[in-house]
Amino acid sequence: MGDEVPPDTIDFAALLRRTLPEADGPPEPAGADDFAAKSRNLARSFAGQPALLLLNARLIALLRRRAPPAHIPALFAALWDAHADDLSDLHDARWLVSSCRTLADFGPSEASRMVAAELAMVVDMMKLYETERLFSGTAPDDLFTGRLTPTSLTLDLDAFAIARGDLDRSVATRIWRRATGDPVAEALASRLIPDILGDPRGLFLRLRLMRNRRRHRQG
Repeated sequence: MGDEVPPDTIDFAALLRRTLPEADGPPEPAGADDFAAKSRNLARSFAGQPALLLLNARLIALLRRRAPPAHIPALFAALWDAHADDLSDLHDARWLVSSCRTLADFGPSEASRMVAAELAMVVDMMKLYETERLFSGTAPDDLFTGRLTPTSLTLDLDAFAIARGDLDRSVATRIWRRATGDPVAEALASRLIPDILGDPRGLFLRLRLMRNRRRHRQG
C-alpha cells in the first residue's frame, strides 16, 4: 500500500492477511497536511498490524478533508460493509471511536450511521465530563465520597438517582436495540459498549460502584 490516494477497487481480504512492516526513516513533521506524509505517519503507527487497519485510517483522513476524492465515501462504506467485525475486533478503542465519527456520515446503512453517531456522541460527552473532572483533584478511577449537593442541574433537571435510577443502563440499551439486525452497527456496539460501561476510569462503572455501595449501606 503506497502513499497515494487508494483506488476505487481494493482487495480488502488481501490487506487483512498482510502485516505492515516497520517504517523506515524518521517520522514526518507533526501536523503535516500532505496526504502522502500523513499516510507515512499512519503506516508507522500501524506497524505490525494488518494493512486493512491502515486503509481504514487513510480513508478516514481523506473523508475529513473538505473535498475528498469522489470515490472515497463509497470505498469506506464498502470496507465496513465487508469487514466490520475485523475492523471492530482489531482496532483499539480510540481508532474505533474515530471510525464511528466518520461512519456517522458515511456508513453503509442508516442503522450503522445512527448507531455510530450515538456511540460517538456518548464518548464525546464522556470526554467533556471526564476532562472537567480532572480539575476535581480526584483520580479518574476513584469514587467521590462527599454528599450530593441538593440543587438542580442544567436545564433544571433533577440529579440522577444513583441508588435506584437506570439512566446509565438505558443509554446503552437504546443503542443495543437500534444496532440489532445490522451487521456493522452490531459490530460497533458489541465492541464499544462493554468498553464504555466497564472502563474503571469512566462514569458508567463509577456510577455502578457507587450504586452498589449505597445499596449495601441501605441493606
